[in-house]
Amino acid sequence: MARGRLEIEVKGQVDCLEKNRPGAFVSYADCEPDTAVARRVADSLRAASFDVLNTEQDARVGSYWQHNYEKQLRRSHALVAVVSSKYLSQPECRNEVRISHRRSLLEGMLVAPVVIEPIDGARLDRDAEMTWTHLLDCGGLVDGRLPKDEELAELAKSLAANLVSKGIWTLPEPS
Repeated sequence: MARGRLEIEVKGQVDCLEKNRPGAFVSYADCEPDTAVARRVADSLRAASFDVLNTEQDARVGSYWQHNYEKQLRRSHALVAVVSSKYLSQPECRNEVRISHRRSLLEGMLVAPVVIEPIDGARLDRDAEMTWTHLLDCGGLVDGRLPKDEELAELAKSLAANLVSKGIWTLPEPS
């Protein structure tokens, strides 16, 4: 498998987003340091009250994996892409960005890249270049270095605040 998925416990079926919590999909290539950064991104999103949607457990089951991960992506409110040269070379990663970009235009889905290495846009093939262009238009952390935990926490809080300002999510009442 060319892609990575974080190991998290998905409560029951893919359809079960925890009530009153937005879903976030973390997209990354299955290599280091991408996987390590993706785990840190997921931790930051969870701390900002996101349900982090993922399919690594389902990937072990077989052919149902493709359908399941696309279903999770379509149910997410945000996509955070951990971007590297390897990421841009993977058709599955580019497909996740394509789906999310379309949803951002039609439904207001948030897309945030976390670029972890310098990317030379002039050396990308046509598909990767289109993906790169979509990602750069989204903001996020694009300075091409490994992010600090504080930066990831701020990104997650910013995504949550954006969902609140769009009326897509309401912050839970303090207990």
